[in-house]
Amino acid sequence: MSAEDIIRAWKDPVYQESLSDTQRELLPANPAGEVVLSDEDINDAAGGYSTVTHFSCSPNPVCCSPVPNCY
Repeated sequence: MSAEDIIRAWKDPVYQESLSDTQRELLPANPAGEVVLSDEDINDAAGGYSTVTHFSCSPNPVCCSPVPNCY
């Protein structure tokens, strides 16, 4: 397996699934490691917002912050 194929398999789960069982067994571990985020980590990364928030800065400057239903 070429270096390009290995890198593609690390980055593209669909491509990795298309490999044979033997090819997947020979695939070295990703040096970045496995990325697993908890729901709490994802929520923190999203700033705690789990719903769509509307932004509008004109003509009402009060609505320049993420305020739900602020148009």
